Amino acid sequence: MAERQHGLLTRRQLLEMVPALRAAVDSLRWRGLVGDKRLGACLEAFGNHDGACTLRRLYQSGLFELESEGERDAWPLVSRVQPPPEPQVWITPRIRVDFLWAVARYILEYQGGGHDGLQRREDAERDGAMAR
Repeated sequence: MAERQHGLLTRRQLLEMVPALRAAVDSLRWRGLVGDKRLGACLEAFGNHDGACTLRRLYQSGLFELESEGERDAWPLVSRVQPPPEPQVWITPRIRVDFLWAVARYILEYQGGGHDGLQRREDAERDGAMAR
């Protein structure tokens, strides 16, 4: 059976682009060029074309709220806890955490492969600031 085409791309090709799309959204957010409301409004303005519907489903899935592929991989597991955590929460003006269960006062940080000695020292300083 042939794959259904979405414009110029097949569904498989669109799904293979998901990490790149999420990286693009992350980049726009970090630069302050788009926020959640603006992004949602832009996706709604695209109408009901197949590609736009796919983008809206991805956006509504919550995966764009997570910052790294590791956090996205962890989401199916951590979101099973009830209530589910809030992703990417600023707990001080300088500290943002990956997952927060506010009621339980519990934070979960995903530690990717880029945590070398310098990063571990920065993490330790941040942990000390959060404990206060």
